[in-house]
This record gives sequence, C-alpha cells and structure tokens, in this order.
Amino acid sequence: EIYAGVGTKVFKYNNTTDSWGASLVTLNGTPTDSATLRLAGTVYLFVAFATGYAYTSDGTTWTQKTATVKFVWPWDDTVYGIDNNGLLKFATDITSGAAGAWTNDAQLPLPSGYVTDLLELRNAAGTLVLHALTKVGLYAHVAASADFVSTELASPVHPYFGRGSVRWQDAGYITTGAGVTKWQNGSNNAVASLFGPDRNHGLPSDKRGVIRQLIGTPNELLALMDSTTAPTSTLDTYSSRTANEGGHRSAIILADSGYSPVLAASPGGAWAVKWLGASTGQAITAGQASSAYDKFRLWWGIGQRVYFMPLSVDIDNPEEVTDYEFAASCEHITAIYDADDITAAKLALSLVIEAHNLTATEALAVYYDVNESESWTLLTTLTTNGKHEILFPSGSAPEGLAFNSVQFKLEFTRGSTVTLSPHMHRMEFTFRRKLTPKWGWQVTVLLLDPAGQSTYNGKTPAQLYSALKTMVEQDELAAFTYRDTEPEETFYVDVLQMAGFEFGGNDWRGEFNLLLAAP
Repeated sequence: EIYAGVGTKVFKYNNTTDSWGASLVTLNGTPTDSATLRLAGTVYLFVAFATGYAYTSDGTTWTQKTATVKFVWPWDDTVYGIDNNGLLKFATDITSGAAGAWTNDAQLPLPSGYVTDLLELRNAAGTLVLHALTKVGLYAHVAASADFVSTELASPVHPYFGRGSVRWQDAGYITTGAGVTKWQNGSNNAVASLFGPDRNHGLPSDKRGVIRQLIGTPNELLALMDSTTAPTSTLDTYSSRTANEGGHRSAIILADSGYSPVLAASPGGAWAVKWLGASTGQAITAGQASSAYDKFRLWWGIGQRVYFMPLSVDIDNPEEVTDYEFAASCEHITAIYDADDITAAKLALSLVIEAHNLTATEALAVYYDVNESESWTLLTTLTTNGKHEILFPSGSAPEGLAFNSVQFKLEFTRGSTVTLSPHMHRMEFTFRRKLTPKWGWQVTVLLLDPAGQSTYNGKTPAQLYSALKTMVEQDELAAFTYRDTEPEETFYVDVLQMAGFEFGGNDWRGEFNLLLAAP
C-alpha cells in the first residue's frame, strides 16, 4: 500500500476509488524518513520525525514514541536510527515504554545538523555496512568499535551532500546538489566518478535544480529534482522500502523558478526526462518505486498532489510493445557542441536525419541554437519516412551557417493514435572548421639615391639597409603601412622571405623583394 504525509498528517491511497480518504494519524512532527521493516516476526511501517517516531503494523492503529530519530535503516533484524546530533542508535523492540528500547551506538564527530541520510554501502574491505551521509562527506560505521570512520569520499561543507542517495546495482550513488557521484568501494580500492545530469553543460536553466531523491529501478536510476523557488512543501510518500527524503526539508533557493523534472539514467550514465512539471514554482518533494496494488509504478509528490507512472520490470523496447502509450509530444535537446574549441569559427553545412513512423500528424521538428543565444530557430519539420539531408542555414540554402557552438532541439509530435510516435534512427551533423583569413603582401624596397638627394626621409641608403636588416632578423612582428589613408591601414607582419640584389663596397644601394604575412 502507498501512504503519503502532508504536513504532519498521514493518508493511505485507495487504488479502487483513486482517492486518499481521511487522515489516519496526526504525527508529533513533520516526517523526515520512513522504512518498512520486520522485527520479531511483525512487519511495521516506521516513520521518523526527528523529535520522535511513529509506527503501525496494520495501517490503522498508530503509536508514537519519543526516541529521537531523524533517519532510519533496517539492518540484520534490527532497526538503526540516527538523530539530528549525529548519534546512531539501534533497537530490536520499538514498542516498549514511552521511547522504545534503543541502545546508543556511534557518534559522528560533527556538529549537530550535519547528518543528511543513512545508507547501506560497501566499506574498504568490500563488506556491506551502514554509512552516514553528512554535509562534509561519507562516514562508514564500524560495529565492533561502535564508531564512525571517514571515507575517501569527503567534501567541503555542502548543504545538500548525500540527501536522497541510494545504492543501485553495483555502487552507491551520492547526491551533491544537482550532481551525482558514483561510489564503488572494496578491496581497498575506492573509485569515485561523476555520474549526474550536471555534466556536459548541465540542464537548461529553467529545469536545473537540486536532486531531492534518487530511486533505483531494474532499468534506470531515477532522480527527483527540485527546480523551483517555491516555499517549503510537505509531501512525502512511504512504501515497501524507504523514502530517504522527507517533506521537512526546505525547498532549494535558485535564481530561476523552473519546472521540476523526474530524470532517468541508464547504467552508462545517459540521462533522459521521464516527466516534467506543468508549471513553475512547484517542488517535487519525495517519491517511491513500488509494486503496491500488483502494479510496478513510480509515485511522487509535487504541488500537494501525488502522481504515478508505470515502470517496466524488465528491459523492453517501446516499439515492440503494441500497447505502449506515447505522450502527445516531447522534445530532445542535445548537449552544446563546440568541437573542443569554443573560440574558433566553424561553418555548419548539413544535418542528416533518418526517421520513421512519420506522417502528416506524427511529425519531427528540428531546431538549432548557435553560440548559446538561448533562442531556437526552426530548421525544418519532417513528415515523411526515410533519410533527409537538411542544409544550413534554412533547410535548403547551401551557403552554410557560421557558429562557435551549436545545440539542437528535436520536437516529436504524435497524432490521435497514442501507440504511434515518430522515431529517429540517427542524426549526423556535418561542418567544417572556418580557416582564419591570412593576409600577405609581396613588396619591393628600393635602396636608391633619390633624384638630386642624398637621403630619403633623412636616412642614407646605408641607414635604410641597416633598418631593413634589423626588421627581417627580429623576433617581434613589424608594423607595415602601405596606404596613405585616414586612418592609416597598418598590419603587423612577419617577413617570410627576402631576395634581391645590392651593390658592393661602400655603395649601399640595392633592390629587395619581401614576402610579408600577417600571423
């Protein structure tokens, strides 16, 4: 079953009537974490709210205790909890007395308020142990000595480090705001690698934010991102595992009030958008992947509402599933491409797209944006199947489009048939690097006595020869002015070649041909 916390009230979803009904309980604090756990043969839904906790074994009768628990994790027929001061404690009996039967364990050597989550990860020996995530990095629990030890995954003080992290497949995925670090540990060999959607120029400004929670599924790693400047929202969900992020936390303050997305990453680290909020100012607060009601779905809360979408339990191809329903439209935005040289001018020549399932109503519109202008220009709209060569700048004009960096947006639109969607097989972009114009001159310099004069501009042929030789041999560029205009046209040049003839002895006259080039 699916439970949701709104403020301090808890509701249960009715899958038959698609409704939530009345509040089941009013908690003594705003939820911070939850878990489904088994102790002494009884299964409990456990909800922590920092100043205490509540539990139920039937979903109807709730009991509240005063032991301080902010984050919770079931472990080895025991439940572990950590409070706001970083004190880890454990219990095999959560029902006794006013506080439950808890035993103090390890204390984080950090200020109060630094712990951000509890998570099961591998330690340096490759053994699965509890880890505390904090604002300054990851700490491993040592049960034998009831202690925490710091790991190699350390961080400067970061207010969002570790919030909503998860162990998925063969590694831990640790959040750092909009970033994700993949953490693989064992055999004294710790490997940390960047994995998040903040790589490769990140997300568009109206969709970037802070990851509230990571959720592992069989095919994808899901990320719930808060992209808003909305006030604190208090929606949380609970199901058969844990909801590592609770509604007690403040919304993230960002420069933009954007559209909060649900993102999905493949094991290789390629991210896609699974769902996007319809309006700005709404924060995704928490979510849960669950097989409740015999349907594998993702549930998430945003704007005081709970949404769900079906998830696949195995690897599938949407085109091979006859009843797979596509959205009415979607867009794909590529990373910004600059050919590893943002300053150099390039010339876009053509875009080749091969697509099928295109009709008059199932269309593919292609846009581009150059030099990060944040303004999309329609290049063409495709409605027929096959391979299409689209020329720049207008789809058919061949003169090309100058750019330093380029980005593409593809808009897919379907018609009334929900099981039919445009499909793009491949896209190839052709460009050439724009060569910088190189100016060069071939000039003749005469070192002759002017008619009736012994000097030229006050200099004798010997002095002119010395000045010319110095210019040819110097390492610096030489100023070259050859037009008598206002203002003068002056270029700074290298002398690539000097050839000619000259008289000997004390006669310094001569004629020289110089080859000059601007760098």
